Amino acid sequence: MGKIQIIKTFAIPKLMFRASVVLISNDLVKEANSIFYNFIWNEKDKVKCCALISDTDKGRLKMLDIESMVSARRVICLKNFLEDYPSTWKSILNSIILPVGGSLFLHCNFDTVKLKTRIPKYYKECFDAWLGLNSSTPVTFNDITDEIIWNNKFICMNKKSVYRKDLVNLL
Repeated sequence: MGKIQIIKTFAIPKLMFRASVVLISNDLVKEANSIFYNFIWNEKDKVKCCALISDTDKGRLKMLDIESMVSARRVICLKNFLEDYPSTWKSILNSIILPVGGSLFLHCNFDTVKLKTRIPKYYKECFDAWLGLNSSTPVTFNDITDEIIWNNKFICMNKKSVYRKDLVNLL
């Protein structure tokens, strides 16, 4: 428990601060997890990682899941983007996604690979994390009719999702 508290107090805040500002690769997250678990068990894994992460009321040690924390940090970035206060970084992000509908884009069932705009890697990771929470595959007729057609990953032309600014303004 003491070693987990040391990691929670000293290592994770530094990693999470960087994750909120710059792109943290999945390889770096895996390496950090490896270092943390090696520190906890003195180089030998004695318990599966999922057993460490669970709550103490289940008899576990309540270690933090770094991948989930980085993913949450990326989603929080987009949540902050949607909040109503002016900021320079929001203006820059808005200019990047304006060709695909601006903030409307976040309400679509999109795929970052199929967009008609180039998105910087950090924001692409943020959008992919957002998709992990909000993406869906329509199954029923009502699901299909409720889908926004713009930037929809299932509606493509030349392997790119469709967004037509001039048609949106008519609506």
